[in-house]
Amino acid sequence: DYTKSQRNEMLSFCDFLFNEGYYERCLISSFQFLYRLPNDPVKPALLYLIARSYEEMDNYSLSKRYYKRVMEIESKTSKAYKAAKYRYMYSDLMKGNLEAVFSATMNSSDPYFLILRGYCYLKQLDWENARATFISAEEIFNDKHYSKLMIPLYQSIDDVSLIKQHSKMKVALSGLVFPGGGQLALKD
Repeated sequence: DYTKSQRNEMLSFCDFLFNEGYYERCLISSFQFLYRLPNDPVKPALLYLIARSYEEMDNYSLSKRYYKRVMEIESKTSKAYKAAKYRYMYSDLMKGNLEAVFSATMNSSDPYFLILRGYCYLKQLDWENARATFISAEEIFNDKHYSKLMIPLYQSIDDVSLIKQHSKMKVALSGLVFPGGGQLALKD
């Protein structure tokens, strides 16, 4: 039997802990809240906070579990559902499960999905597809704010694609043949 002010205080405390980076303590407080008030209307938001806490602790398997719970509770048109779905796929990206992200974002016109797809291409060192995907997302966003955020991505792609690729075998063999041969092959 908690009063409304106690309930609000618990929620504020969970929020404070997350914002200050005390993710383990945030998890404990969030689970306590859900134990005490299992049918509270903020349950999806707390489950999302739990998932974000796990994500910040690099535990992407558990974060995906709680994002999935949010998606099971919320309607597919709600903002909470969409946010949980984006973060769910972000967790896949961070775990290195690129195929899951590629299959989930195939033929999508959602700019956030395209951004995730572009990062998958970056992880695969596929600069051209990454650039094309980011350009598509930017066109769909059609907003100066997002265009400004994309500039460093384009610059990184340009910078990395200019780096000369060397044959690993050639460098290794020339280093085995004579001392300093690897550096000579790299022109260093």
